[in-house]
Amino acid sequence: MDANEHVPLEELLLMAEDCDSHSSMDSDEQLAMDLALIEMQQMQEHIVVEPLRVDLLNLPADVIAQIFCEACRPIPNDQDWTRQFYPLWLGRFCRAWRQIAWSTSELWTTIVVRTRCKGIVPPNYPNQLELLEQWVERTKGRKLDILFDDSSELPAFLFSAPSPASLLQVLVSHSERWESIELHFPKIWNEISPFTPAQPLSLPNLRSVTLRSELYGENNPPPPQNFTLAPLLRNLEFSHISVERIAFIILPPSRKIIRLTLTSCSALSLRGFCKKFPHLQEVTFASTEAGLLHHPPNTVLHERLSSLTIKSAVNYTFFFNQLTLPSLKQLNIELGRPLAYTQELLPFLERSACMLTTLTLKGPITREYDLIELLQGIPSLEVLHLVNNVARCDTFRLADTGLGSTFFEQLDPDEAAPYLTSLAVFSYSGILAVQAIDFMEPFIVRARVRDAPEYAPDEPDAPGTRKVARLRQATIRADQYSDVAEFSIAEYSDTRYIWEVARMLEEGILVLLNMDGSLWS
Repeated sequence: MDANEHVPLEELLLMAEDCDSHSSMDSDEQLAMDLALIEMQQMQEHIVVEPLRVDLLNLPADVIAQIFCEACRPIPNDQDWTRQFYPLWLGRFCRAWRQIAWSTSELWTTIVVRTRCKGIVPPNYPNQLELLEQWVERTKGRKLDILFDDSSELPAFLFSAPSPASLLQVLVSHSERWESIELHFPKIWNEISPFTPAQPLSLPNLRSVTLRSELYGENNPPPPQNFTLAPLLRNLEFSHISVERIAFIILPPSRKIIRLTLTSCSALSLRGFCKKFPHLQEVTFASTEAGLLHHPPNTVLHERLSSLTIKSAVNYTFFFNQLTLPSLKQLNIELGRPLAYTQELLPFLERSACMLTTLTLKGPITREYDLIELLQGIPSLEVLHLVNNVARCDTFRLADTGLGSTFFEQLDPDEAAPYLTSLAVFSYSGILAVQAIDFMEPFIVRARVRDAPEYAPDEPDAPGTRKVARLRQATIRADQYSDVAEFSIAEYSDTRYIWEVARMLEEGILVLLNMDGSLWS
């Protein structure tokens, strides 16, 4: 080998390992190898890792445009459509960026119009109308996602900006391109709503509508909201409806609304609701009250509803007592008071005879045995999320709530009675009322389950014939060190358990977090 010949570091390492495995080597080969190893060490000493520097101006224009679009995308699930970066800022950097941004139509398809600032008098915007027109023009005919926020209660004479109606009219002239629109009103169903005219708007691409207000209008029922010419409309969200019926929503003939969210609504007629939305698949009732059924039958059947979410409802039992949902797959309940699981929830599930696969319960957990009995009646459950939330409940102390060792022992698949045999994903957030780390053993056993049973099918009493789903992930969010207990993986006397827990943590099957989000040590 030529001592001056450069050999890749990976090859030199392989050569060195190979030399260690051979005891016999002539002097020339040994000398060449020694020189190569010396050269490798010298090269490693002089290697300087330079930070990766990319000049954005040297990237292709289409790549830069994609970066701009990602940077200006609204934050997911943010009610005000907040962004970390805005399209107009790009024009301040340089002429090249401005040209790319101004010509990238996708960058401008999200339109946010705020007519007034909340709580303060905004600066003078004499060109707001012109700016909006130019913004829409840059979309070059693309479909539009619009947030129109007129929710401030400040009087109009404080503003020299264009009126909300004139700004909205610019958007209405392009209604055929609306894909989603969200309107925030200062009072319920403000008169500027574009869906109230006698002649309905042409909305061929509209898929989602959100109408929000922060005030009730008990003495001012909402005018009809006409979506007759929106054949693709699938998602609706309304707030503060204080009427007994929802006839003010005029739907297209197909009536194929699949997602509906009602926030702070009262006296909702569940019978009228089910009749109005026969194709509904997902519904959320947030701080919404249902009216009593005064005429038989006393329950309402909805054949297609597969996902039900109930949040902070005062009379939440009305939903469980009146609805029958045979297609229900996912149930999410978030309450500020303890739930009587077997008395309030289990009869609803049994009456519906549904194959529930996902259950999320958020609220004070004070009835551990009652919860165990509820889950015993849901053998189809695959995903279970439990959150012991007592922040909104003053009746119970934190130390009097949470999951204890009895609950976790019930999850052991080696117990005599089968329990949650389909469970694949589990998470719990809250206080752990256990005294030792061994509460995790059922998760270790379930994570090692294989698809095939360990025993032959002709052995009816063999434990392997009772198939249990393999655990894909278990997440525990509880303080490792608290006034109740302290936990350490080193508590396991059997090193095999320690290695098994370490493996599960490394593979993401087991996630252990403190309440502040930090990992257990």
